[in-house]
Amino acid sequence: MKIPLEITSEAAALSPLNWQQFKKTVKETLHQELPGLEAHLELAPQFRIPQMMELNIPDRARKSSVLILLFPENNAVKTVVIVRQNDEGVHSGQVALPGGRQEPQDLDHWHTALREAYEEIGVEPGTVEKAGELSPLYINRSNYLVYPFVGFLDKKPPFIPQHTEVKELLVFDLFQTVSFPNRVIREIKINETTRFQAPGYLIQNAFFMWGATAMIFNELMRLIGN
Repeated sequence: MKIPLEITSEAAALSPLNWQQFKKTVKETLHQELPGLEAHLELAPQFRIPQMMELNIPDRARKSSVLILLFPENNAVKTVVIVRQNDEGVHSGQVALPGGRQEPQDLDHWHTALREAYEEIGVEPGTVEKAGELSPLYINRSNYLVYPFVGFLDKKPPFIPQHTEVKELLVFDLFQTVSFPNRVIREIKINETTRFQAPGYLIQNAFFMWGATAMIFNELMRLIGN
């Protein structure tokens, strides 16, 4: 199913009426067959592709959830990502979606996504409307099996970043930023001996979003970007 012309890639004016239509269409689309691996591979670094094609997810993989939040602002569909603090973690300093590992008290993967979004960027769980779920994605470097969700907010919330984990918070126009013409390739340096090329997106012309986060956004845009 394709989104009606008035709300496609130029992010044309969003009245309250067509914002509701946008939400309805996205919900319907997310409940159809997902492109999954095919979409993930398009934004995968070259060395990751053989590993991903094997579809070998260990039983010991740790479960986590992330949340793509969509909301209307200034006649566009906006979303938000974070820049993680520079620490000793595998994903230190990277652009990421709000999210984290599943805790014993979480009722399900959706609850994990809501809790983590509240803890990291201060979004109240009761304000988020569930749109649907994207395909799970295994990240071998950190051994996480990630469950991505899409949620709606009817207006931009007062974000409150948790500064122990969040270095910066980036809000951007979904259709203007995460689109095929805006893909770029950058060199990623993990350490002095490990470097590779990775496809991704420039956020605000300053921050490079690659890896799992770019793959997850690519699946969403494969579904709604046309």
